[in-house]
Amino acid sequence: MMTKKIFVLFIFLVTFRIINAQVYVVKDTSVYYYDKIIKDADANSFDIINHTNLAYAKDKKHVYHKGVKTEYDATTFEIHEKHWRNKTYFSDKNDVYIYDYYTKSYFPIGSTSPKSFRKYNDKINIDDESIYWENIRITDSHSETLKIISYEFFCDKNNVYYKDFKLPLDINSLKIFKSENKSIDFIGDDTKIYSDAGYVHLMNTSRFKYINYNYVKDDKKVFYRDKLLRADAITFHVPNSKMNHYAKDKYHDFYLGNVFPNRVPKKHLVNDNAFKSYFDWISSQLKKAFSKNLTAIKIEKEPIHSLKELYTFSASNHTKIRKGKHIYVNEKPQPFIDASTFIIYNNDYAKDKRQVYLIYEYDDHVTFNPIKDVDPNSFSIIKENDKYTSYCRDAKNVFLDFDKIEGADPISFRVLNDNFGYDKNAVFYRKKMISNLNPIPDNSIKKIDNNYYRYGNQILFINTYNNDVIVVKHPNKNNFKVINHYYALNGNTLLYQGEIIGALTENESILTERNHLLKTSNNKTYKYGRLINIKDKSRLRKYGNTKYLTDGVQLFTTNTKQIPIAPISNVYNGNGYRSYITFKNGKALYDNYLFDIDLLSFEEFKNSDFAKDKNYVYFKGKTTKYDPKTFHVFSRDFISDKNGVYYKDALIKEADVASFNQFYYYGFDKNNFYFNGKIIPRFKINLKK
Repeated sequence: MMTKKIFVLFIFLVTFRIINAQVYVVKDTSVYYYDKIIKDADANSFDIINHTNLAYAKDKKHVYHKGVKTEYDATTFEIHEKHWRNKTYFSDKNDVYIYDYYTKSYFPIGSTSPKSFRKYNDKINIDDESIYWENIRITDSHSETLKIISYEFFCDKNNVYYKDFKLPLDINSLKIFKSENKSIDFIGDDTKIYSDAGYVHLMNTSRFKYINYNYVKDDKKVFYRDKLLRADAITFHVPNSKMNHYAKDKYHDFYLGNVFPNRVPKKHLVNDNAFKSYFDWISSQLKKAFSKNLTAIKIEKEPIHSLKELYTFSASNHTKIRKGKHIYVNEKPQPFIDASTFIIYNNDYAKDKRQVYLIYEYDDHVTFNPIKDVDPNSFSIIKENDKYTSYCRDAKNVFLDFDKIEGADPISFRVLNDNFGYDKNAVFYRKKMISNLNPIPDNSIKKIDNNYYRYGNQILFINTYNNDVIVVKHPNKNNFKVINHYYALNGNTLLYQGEIIGALTENESILTERNHLLKTSNNKTYKYGRLINIKDKSRLRKYGNTKYLTDGVQLFTTNTKQIPIAPISNVYNGNGYRSYITFKNGKALYDNYLFDIDLLSFEEFKNSDFAKDKNYVYFKGKTTKYDPKTFHVFSRDFISDKNGVYYKDALIKEADVASFNQFYYYGFDKNNFYFNGKIIPRFKINLKK
């Protein structure tokens, strides 16, 4: 019985090989791929390349893939098996072609010396001219002078690199800094340190000290990884090498990026577990204090049966809002709310005589969050069909959530749906005015499919990444087909993100569509809305982990027009986990906004949208009022300069700049603790254990 099964399996495998080999058939003077004739193929010179599973063949003039003529050079075309990153790669006299798993096809990498393309190590490839990080060509690199610094740092005669990104370091004064285990986590030059997380720090490199994998310093600055600490660099040290997370200076104790508001008693410094337990206890004390809303005002609690119930939030364990002399969330008084003038509209908005609040509903509690710059006396929620919407207004402005809608007229503003509104002058998508679109009274927005919408006779594309709206030119409302979130057909016109990128011929159809990729039956491939072909030596791809694109030569915006921003050779610090990209010519880029900087003094603050140079502090690429010499980022919530401490851009008048620091979510100084706009004097919180 077993012998019979083996024989059947053998017959199947042999049959499969014969069938697979016969996908190309030469018969008389014609060549077929399965039963489809290959037009103009030369039967006499036709040869199936010895990789039949890839379905490639050639004659004396052309290379064919699955019966379709390609633009590879037939004379020099080679398939290389067992490539170190992919199973195969191709080459001809024009380029090297690497398999792209995203597009499920092969793309040119831009090699001008394809015959010499070869492996250098597990991550780096080279040819006789250029260096490739994996399969990405590094523009203007020089393979003959390649030197490996560490696993991801390397250099040539012109530049220093981290992966495929150029670093703003002077190759002639390059310095290498090793950790205690001899790994290289930092490199630098005379004035800068670059970490393997993608951040540049201006430092005195002659005084640079690697303390451990958590902390580094020079004579003035201390960093927890890539976060600048407010610490005394001269006295900062790790007193116990077995407790790498704990550090101290003459003023404070530190746990990772947190600064203790008090000295840690020695009994909690016996080991990591005891220290972490004390950290958690301090956190719980602060959380408990702020959750009780402690203030300088003494509140006498009212009996629950005497309170008037105003609202119940069903999604947060039926949290109840009640009213007496004070407003209560369940049984907790809210002393910052004026109960006599308090109005709750629904589970989004409330107000009193002083302030308008946006209500956040969580799993187990509800919070009231003040909205800036709203006049409570003229405030109202905009209604449509007698139902409250997410939009509100006062006498001067229209708001959505916490933000003002610039340019919106509060008197004539109407809501179309949760995301669209209009006034007498314009149409708005959320908080942005839509250019080139006139308001149509009493006309609704209708979703066609995915990111495409209909408004009157117009068709719109919504870019949900940045809330931009594209108005489709010459819309064919009777013959409009949405393909996916990005592509659509307007008649026979092909659109990407609402803009024209080409047209389909009469018999051309779409074979493959996958996010930003689209292929047609005429062997056209569009990637990010751009037509790609083999003759184009470039390979359009995302630039690192950023929102931008590159063809290996230029950096582009991601819209359909793909506006060139700068040559890749001018780009510094392209690591996508950072907010800013900088350039050799003294420019910086934030979210498609290009602006001038002083490159030599430019630094970015980790986990924020702030950066600075010697002249300005920048937030999201725009100059701010803050003083660059004294500016410090504690977290996304707290920042400071010589003029004060700020909580989410609002000045904390009570805060002491000189002694301010941050522990976990909580700001503190010599007098108070600060959190979520509330202040508690230090003496009211017990930190002794």
